[in-house]
Amino acid sequence: MTYQTIQQDPWDLISFKEYGNEYFSDQLMVANPLWNQIVNFDQNIVLQLPQVVAPVSVSAVVWGGTSRLA
Repeated sequence: MTYQTIQQDPWDLISFKEYGNEYFSDQLMVANPLWNQIVNFDQNIVLQLPQVVAPVSVSAVVWGGTSRLA
């Protein structure tokens, strides 16, 4: 899939528009290495939209517990 930029689109806004979360900006940048130095895009730049990997939920972390490595 692709995304065509709008004037002044930043990475985090593109991520939010396409994935519902700004935390996928880094994965967008990896998929579009030619544009990594751009902060705000000009209009009509076509970017590749990768399938994103969701970050681990903070609620999955056990706080205050002990773990033993054998």
